[in-house]
Amino acid sequence: KGGNAIDAGVASVFAASVVEMSSFGAGGECPILIKPRNGPVVAINGDGMAPELATVEFYEHLRRDDPRVVLRGTYAGSPGGTIPSFGPLSALVPGAMDALLLALEKYGTKSLAEVIQPAIELAQGFPVSAGLEHSLAGGMALAGKWPATAKVYSPGGRLPKEGDIFVEADLARTFQTLARVETQNSGRGRAAAIEAVRDYFYRGPI
Repeated sequence: KGGNAIDAGVASVFAASVVEMSSFGAGGECPILIKPRNGPVVAINGDGMAPELATVEFYEHLRRDDPRVVLRGTYAGSPGGTIPSFGPLSALVPGAMDALLLALEKYGTKSLAEVIQPAIELAQGFPVSAGLEHSLAGGMALAGKWPATAKVYSPGGRLPKEGDIFVEADLARTFQTLARVETQNSGRGRAAAIEAVRDYFYRGPI
């Protein structure tokens, strides 16, 4: 639709955050390499930062029976440490959204509303693949510890099967809201409108 490779790449990553949720999510990390036609390779970090209150002292004094501690053991064969392996206290501030918005703002040509539209449509319903069925089934023993998560990934108390239409209504609404924030700020120029989306995502409504 007249965009460039960066527009397409950002659109693809947003779409992947919906249909490849077992590997990537918009609330995660997304390092990006961009090779402009006439210029050197550009690296966008895209890694998340630890929240401000996630200090060494906080974790050292965290009670083992704190309900936010899901698992202090091992993860992927690595030895367990002070920081829980799973759960909200192991999460970083999402870096993916900032990286994608920066790539779009600096090197793309389209609006966020345009590049995120395919992801919105997919979040409103897409067919489950065999791989996704397997991933959801394997992860539910852990994900089910959070009722809100279980409600999303096992709607009606049933894990999706291959060929089922899977809906992520909350994610669709989140993406629609970000697109609306951009539109509401479009009179300030493209870069400022994208910056408004970034502010909304990380700081909330002002």
